[in-house]
Amino acid sequence: MSTINEQPRLGGAQAKLENEEIALQGSGQIDIIGLVYAVLAKYRIILACAIAGALIMCYYSLHIVTPVYQATSKLYSVNAQGALANSLNLLNIGSAVKWDYEEILSTWEVRERVLQNLQLDMTYQQLGEAVCVSASQNSRILTINAYSHDPKEAMDLANEYAVVSQEYIAQIMSTDEPPIVTHALEPTKPINNDPRGLVMRGFLVGALVPAAAAAALFLLDDKVRTPEDVQRAVSIPTFAVLPLESKKQPARRRKARWKNA
Repeated sequence: MSTINEQPRLGGAQAKLENEEIALQGSGQIDIIGLVYAVLAKYRIILACAIAGALIMCYYSLHIVTPVYQATSKLYSVNAQGALANSLNLLNIGSAVKWDYEEILSTWEVRERVLQNLQLDMTYQQLGEAVCVSASQNSRILTINAYSHDPKEAMDLANEYAVVSQEYIAQIMSTDEPPIVTHALEPTKPINNDPRGLVMRGFLVGALVPAAAAAALFLLDDKVRTPEDVQRAVSIPTFAVLPLESKKQPARRRKARWKNA
């Protein structure tokens, strides 16, 4: 008799443990469909924020950001007829080209000559920030990048810097002038302002922020509102639903009671 009575008890306890395990597993899952519907329910707010973000970035691109133009000229760092050519060949186009010529072209004497020739109202420190000289490790080509808010000024800076560098290198190193590989052209587009790209990024960011907020609110909301929420939380089917009577009485009932009184 004792074994017969113990089996239902054990069976009931096992079923209870299984229900608790199912409930724990259900509570840890994410309702993907509910999450998608919760985000789509806010489509008006998401669309409005996306349009607002695109308009803000469009205004920023057209009226706030200051365009910067880049012009590039290239100089061959060593003249093959110069006395320095043989010694640099021994270095197998090493770092000497990079460091030596970058240092020479970064001196204040070169910058001052460029300022005097172009009659620019800036200091040589400001010119050093506007012009960048770089050399590739695998090439003897020296690249001179000039930056300015005026595209013509950027072109003039790059070309004049290359011409002055020719003269100064020949004077300092007692060699022939290194040839200019390419002259700078007047740039047509700024390098820091892409209206289409900024508008697209503003649209995407404006849409992602409210969508992420709606998803976060859905995931953090642990209130039980529907029969499906009850079944998901405790793994027990819902057999009946009792409507909640509102405390506010209809206007007709209030009028009827007032007349009867």
